[in-house]
Amino acid sequence: MLNNFNTPEHQRKFEERVAKSNVVVDKYIAWLRSKGMLVEKGIYEIAPEPKLWREYTDHGDLFVLDNHKRFRVEVKGTRYEFMNMQTYNYPHLLIIGKRQFDEANPPVDKIIIVNKQLTAVASVAADTRNKWWVEQRRENYYGDGNMQSFYFCNKKLAIWYPI
Repeated sequence: MLNNFNTPEHQRKFEERVAKSNVVVDKYIAWLRSKGMLVEKGIYEIAPEPKLWREYTDHGDLFVLDNHKRFRVEVKGTRYEFMNMQTYNYPHLLIIGKRQFDEANPPVDKIIIVNKQLTAVASVAADTRNKWWVEQRRENYYGDGNMQSFYFCNKKLAIWYPI
């Protein structure tokens, strides 16, 4: 999100970030569909002006339809190269922004972290939330070094698989 920064530069960077994110989401959707799953891509609108960002919140990257239920899935691309838990070089996973998860409507059911190569994922179920913790990290994407809260978990909590 834009964290209330009302500049055209923040807006441009945000739009670039959304475009990159869509590539990752589309790749995961294609993989799910290749496995015969029914999937809907979430609708995401970008605010026409940065100051309106709260009116255009994310309502989900995708939804898996199963037994007449919709399961919300958030898909996160990463800059890390990994193929499985053993090749992921860190003991913990940064899962999702705290505010994004806590304020999600509908609630998130699963978070998918996709590797840099778009060939493998770590899947974290939201019902494991009691095993997560919060850490503050500097968000440098917009060049402002703003501190944000993120959820983390032990990498052993995730299910790892190729896509």
